[in-house]
Amino acid sequence: MARARNLKPGFFRDAALVELPVETRLLFPGLWTLADRQGKLEDKPKQIKMEIYPADSFDVESMLEQLSVANLIIRYSIDGKRFIKIRNFKKHQNPHRDERESEIPEPCESIESTVQAPCEHGGNRASTSNLTPDSLNLTPSTLIPDSLIPESDQPKSKPLQPAAPAAPKKKVADVESLELQAVCRETWGRYSEAYAQRYGTPPVRNAKINGQVKQFCRRVPACEAPAIAAFYVTHNNAFYVGKGHAVGQLLADAEKLRTEWATNRTMTQSEARQADETQGRGNVWGEIIAEAKERERNEAIQQAQ
Repeated sequence: MARARNLKPGFFRDAALVELPVETRLLFPGLWTLADRQGKLEDKPKQIKMEIYPADSFDVESMLEQLSVANLIIRYSIDGKRFIKIRNFKKHQNPHRDERESEIPEPCESIESTVQAPCEHGGNRASTSNLTPDSLNLTPSTLIPDSLIPESDQPKSKPLQPAAPAAPKKKVADVESLELQAVCRETWGRYSEAYAQRYGTPPVRNAKINGQVKQFCRRVPACEAPAIAAFYVTHNNAFYVGKGHAVGQLLADAEKLRTEWATNRTMTQSEARQADETQGRGNVWGEIIAEAKERERNEAIQQAQ
């Protein structure tokens, strides 16, 4: 059930949020309305999408990962069930007094720390065992009482040093997602800059166009996508001009435009028709020549007989 939550002016200037796509920034406060009074909710991307983006085709799973990598939420599982906890939720929200208590267990890590603590509910956690094979081996000296070993030969104990917490590792999928986002941002920047120069106005941008840019960046080499997008806007093909160099046509002809950009060769519609006509004439002449050779061969056979 959705709930009323507070949105402070500082939200829009948050350093972790401003680096994320607009749709991911909007998803974050949407999670507040779905969370219980402790800032926890079930980690069900499809259900979350239907609650926050019912009419859009966003990849909510990827967006949740972006929020997790930005350290804004914690995604965890306990007894095979997946949950989300919003960091610093109680610091910024004041739930209604009649709101029910949370029935979702706490994550295995502290809300203010990235170091995991032991789980109490069978959830995912880092191994806490400090035993090593060497500690289980008994050597002859360990069977001798300390009183029988000369004081000078007795080993001096050293104070135990606490182990430094391991730095959290980013998942491969997180890294790939962030790299794709960077390519998409650069591609859109080059496209919109070329578009403004040609048409004197910035292009329209919405959720559908964001998805098309993302698909385009997956279909061509990532390092080439920005340059191909800018090249497309300068293309004088009558069909592209008639379409207003829409992003949808950039996606539809992604491979063709990549070839033309790489070879520095563009083909207009008239040139394409001429190429088809030339090919057609070549096919006709080829058939005529083949028929003439066949007649000559048959005549030669008849004369020989």
